Amino acid sequence: MGITYDSKKRVLVFCSFKSDGSELRELFEQSQVSSPNLDATIVGVICNHARGKVYDTVQALGMQFEYWGNGSPEKYQELMEEFSADYVISLNWPELIVGVDPAYVVETTWKMENGQCFVKMCFEDGTMFFERPVYIRPDDTSEILCKRVNEFKRAWQSTILNLVVHRKIWLKNGQVEYSSQDIKELCIGREKNKPANFHNS
Repeated sequence: MGITYDSKKRVLVFCSFKSDGSELRELFEQSQVSSPNLDATIVGVICNHARGKVYDTVQALGMQFEYWGNGSPEKYQELMEEFSADYVISLNWPELIVGVDPAYVVETTWKMENGQCFVKMCFEDGTMFFERPVYIRPDDTSEILCKRVNEFKRAWQSTILNLVVHRKIWLKNGQVEYSSQDIKELCIGREKNKPANFHNS
């Protein structure tokens, strides 16, 4: 039996105009299927370009779109209130989302470290709560690896975001907490696992 929730959490997306819209589409579609990987409502999309691929994607999916370049912390707070948002996800947004509790702002990224490639999800203060490696093949070009990393990101993003919005993963006093050891191992694997920071639900 799957987990059921009393009400859907509301997620506001901040999406850079550099996005091709594929991550956004994947998030939306994963919230719409009968057994959603993201059991939440995407209430709107903020983009720093008034037109382009992000705008086209939003229009095609029937979501609410708002253009906003950048600005003060007060504007971020106003947008959260305008959309009655519980959480924010940043899709390559070009600046920190300030004025909002970082425990409610999630960002997905990828990095090369010591010749290895990792997809990571972090809270807005930089605290990492998800990290999984992407295998680098001997014949990979930068373009091919980038494409595969983005596919990997899309495959995990909605599932892990769902754990955050339903408090299976959360930030407390600058430390990541997990509701179970299984969820912790799912997010960071066994090798990096430490025997703390998980609580029975």
